Amino acid sequence: MQTSRMKQKLIKTTLYFSICPLLILLTACATPKDFQSLMKKNPTSDNNYTAGYLDGCDSGLSTRPETADRLFFQDIIRYNADPKYAAGWESGYKICSR
Repeated sequence: MQTSRMKQKLIKTTLYFSICPLLILLTACATPKDFQSLMKKNPTSDNNYTAGYLDGCDSGLSTRPETADRLFFQDIIRYNADPKYAAGWESGYKICSR
């Protein structure tokens, strides 16, 4: 009787320690790509576009439930005055909010 309980406990413990790492790996695969890897899709040497893209990407990620810890941010003065920042922001937001 006692050995049967010990076997069950051993099986549960083994399953727990083998399934948990697997779930962690699967969760990591399901999380969205970080914005730096997304920047590779839109390579540019323009700092204004890059700044807009990064702000837009964070803002886009803030709309998704799994990355709701991100902050929505748009430098409105810069967005209205700098077309490159605005284009980068729109592109980043569009890609990261998917």
